[in-house]
Amino acid sequence: MDSIPNNTLVRYIGMVKDTLNPEYFVSEFQDPDGQWQSTRYGDAVDTQRIYENGEKKFDERQPILAIPVPGRTEWVTNLHDELALSSALQTCSGEMHLRQKRVFTCSDEDGSKLAPDTAHEHPHTDMPQKRTTNPGQCSKARALSPLESQLRHIPQGSCVVHIYGEKNVKLNDVIEVYGILSRVPGMAQEGSEMDLDQDANASKIPTSIAPRLHGVVVKTLSSPVPGGMCRFDKSILGQAREVVKHSLLEVLGGDDLAAEYLLLQLISRVHSRPRETNQGALGIISLNITGIRDKHYCTSVRSILSDLMPCVMNLELSCAELNRSLWYPTRLADQSFLSDAILQLPNGCILLLDETAMSPGELSEIGLKNLSALQSIMQSQKLPYDFQFYQIDQVTDYPTVILSQGRTVLKGVGEMQLPLSRSAQTNVTACSRLPNRDISMAREYLSSAKISEFSIPKELEEVLLRDMTVEMKKKGSGNVDEGSFHCWLNVRLFWHNFSVRFIVLT
Repeated sequence: MDSIPNNTLVRYIGMVKDTLNPEYFVSEFQDPDGQWQSTRYGDAVDTQRIYENGEKKFDERQPILAIPVPGRTEWVTNLHDELALSSALQTCSGEMHLRQKRVFTCSDEDGSKLAPDTAHEHPHTDMPQKRTTNPGQCSKARALSPLESQLRHIPQGSCVVHIYGEKNVKLNDVIEVYGILSRVPGMAQEGSEMDLDQDANASKIPTSIAPRLHGVVVKTLSSPVPGGMCRFDKSILGQAREVVKHSLLEVLGGDDLAAEYLLLQLISRVHSRPRETNQGALGIISLNITGIRDKHYCTSVRSILSDLMPCVMNLELSCAELNRSLWYPTRLADQSFLSDAILQLPNGCILLLDETAMSPGELSEIGLKNLSALQSIMQSQKLPYDFQFYQIDQVTDYPTVILSQGRTVLKGVGEMQLPLSRSAQTNVTACSRLPNRDISMAREYLSSAKISEFSIPKELEEVLLRDMTVEMKKKGSGNVDEGSFHCWLNVRLFWHNFSVRFIVLT
């Protein structure tokens, strides 16, 4: 980042973590010659020149906090890094000095960590410098303000993006921004001196922590994969599917049915959210693979999914992990940003839950709330956001795979229990690395299938209605309820989802 000149047009991909209060600004002003001048897409303006001259026009821009895409797998990160470095080498003049920053941390007498001395090392810093009297020791750190405490948790690679005009950008969207890079040393300090409230100051994050981008073009992406990965060669569809199927068979001990279901789970997504029912989203189910008695199964499944999919979040459901911290976003009255939360993920991210890590223990209130949040995702594909005095449910699209020995302790609507075959339970194999050509083909196939268009033909609606209502009533099944119908419909869509996409792609 240090090698990129200020006010350069850059491309940035990240996830919307938080939306901040709108900013009102002078968008145009008349100079002494009567010419209109624009102040859009930048911060460094001569305020005296603006306010001492003629007419002015005001406008509004929406700042958002964007962070590196959570759960992004290593191969996607490497692709982005290669593209970024190649572009920087071609664009930036002169010799680039790319260096690994030294992070300086030390403990005070209470054992807590001091913030890295980023102000001392960063050439564009606007953070107050912390210095020690003795290089070998750390002096007592001053008390951090609530805003400074939160700034310490903003991940490296974050940006404050200013959006101009009407943009339909929501929390958790993966966005691609073409914008003007703006570093404004001193802006955060000026905000403090003006005694702005914490919400007004939130968008004035020190640019040494999160540079400002003034978005000229802001687009919502359907996948964190770089452009071009979703343009699939239809002539090798069958071959690509077999490559994926073979890889999943290998890690699932040769269980063909389990491999089929897992493959379909990887390309599933929410297609609709019926308002007339509380039974959740259509097009996606929770897949519970049971009969897993060996930890190596979980390791192998996690490894192959990370190789194939662009975004995977693996969570161990142990008491210690569940009790550690809240997994869903919260924001207290004295906070400027939503808290870090491992369940705040981009839509399409595979949620892999490892129940084999469970052992006897007691769940705290935090642990119970985390289980409740997971069940909310399974039941309705919604994640609670806690704002202290009220709660909102943010819609999600997280295909969920649960690995467990017996039936999962999580109860959703329409979850599918799939026991591994007896032979598969004992046939534990390590995941072998696919050849480069095969793995590229498999990734392109999965990315293309996942985002392809899908609709239910009229004739299929009639088949579903007949099979799931009339026929079951004739059989007089006493255990059929609304949840059962929802489960059957999702499974029907699940399988039809693949057959339709197979026809479309071919």
